[in-house]
Amino acid sequence: MFPWNIAKSAEAMFSRWAVKRVCKFLLKKKLGQFILGDIDADQLDVQLSEGTIQLSDLALNVDFLNQKFGAAASVIIKEGSIGSLLVRMPWKGKGCEVEVDELELVLIPCAENNSQGSAESCNLDKDGNPVEARR
Repeated sequence: MFPWNIAKSAEAMFSRWAVKRVCKFLLKKKLGQFILGDIDADQLDVQLSEGTIQLSDLALNVDFLNQKFGAAASVIIKEGSIGSLLVRMPWKGKGCEVEVDELELVLIPCAENNSQGSAESCNLDKDGNPVEARR
C-alpha cells in the first residue's frame, strides 16, 4: 500500500477538490445571473480554515444589470468586470464581508429621445436590453 503521507495528501487533495466543487455550485447558484459564463476552478480560491472564498477575473452580465437598474437609470452599462471578489465569513460572529477589487465598468449616457449622437436610448425591451431609438 501507500505510505501514510501520500494517502493523507491524496485525501487532502480530494477534500480541496470537493470543497471547491461545492463552493462553485453554491456561488453559481447565487451569483450566476450577475456573471457571464461558468466559474472555472482556477478562478476560485477557498480557504475554509480562514473563512474566505475568493473569485478572480469575473465578467459581469451587463444585460442582467441593465435590466435590474431599469429605465430609471441615466446610464447603460456596456461592459463590466471584477478583478477579485473576496468573501469573508468569520467562524465566530454573524454576517460576512464582501470585498470587490478592480471593478471596471464602461458606462454610456442614455437619453429618452436619443437626440445626441453618442447617447443611447434608455428604453428597454422585454428582456431588459437597450432598444435603439427610431429616428
